[in-house]
Amino acid sequence: MLLKIIHRLYSWWLKLWLGRFGRKSTINFPATIDFPKVVHIGNKVWIREHAWLNCDGRFNNSPRLMVGDGSYIGRFVHINAYDSVVLEESVLVSDRVYITDVHHRYHESQTPIMEQGVMKPRPVRLKRGCWIGVGAVIMPGVTIGQNAIVAANAVVTRDLPLAVFRLEIMTRKQETINGYEKGYHHRNHRAGRFVPR
Repeated sequence: MLLKIIHRLYSWWLKLWLGRFGRKSTINFPATIDFPKVVHIGNKVWIREHAWLNCDGRFNNSPRLMVGDGSYIGRFVHINAYDSVVLEESVLVSDRVYITDVHHRYHESQTPIMEQGVMKPRPVRLKRGCWIGVGAVIMPGVTIGQNAIVAANAVVTRDLPLAVFRLEIMTRKQETINGYEKGYHHRNHRAGRFVPR
């Protein structure tokens, strides 16, 4: 009972700062929201404990993160919305999911990654009724189709069409930056073989 009261008070307090906060929505303590003015939350949305909505509102106050009516964001979800991340209505985002519209730069092999800034953001959209499984990663520029399912721990780097099931992880793919190797290898688990890019 005490926790419910804490969550309601926390939601009420955040409502004062958010760009929009719909009716019957709840944000559980201690979720973190950077630049709340650029976050728009619809009706009957539930954002669970320890979610981190990392938005960039330094340059203007237009919406960066929009969460549609009836959507659910699980525990320890991390969303980077530097330009545009849209969750349409009734989207289910499971615990520990990472969604980002931006990456760190990594072109200079002699410069620490943290000092290289970020790449140009590419919008992300999760369409109505899709389900993102536990621990999945949605990369910049990706659109997840209506009622599509992303399996647990999948890394999605390309658009996923309407009502499709995605079961894949990044594994090995070598490239070089200034003579140094970097790598993400891609393996399609369903087929059990490496998929060329």
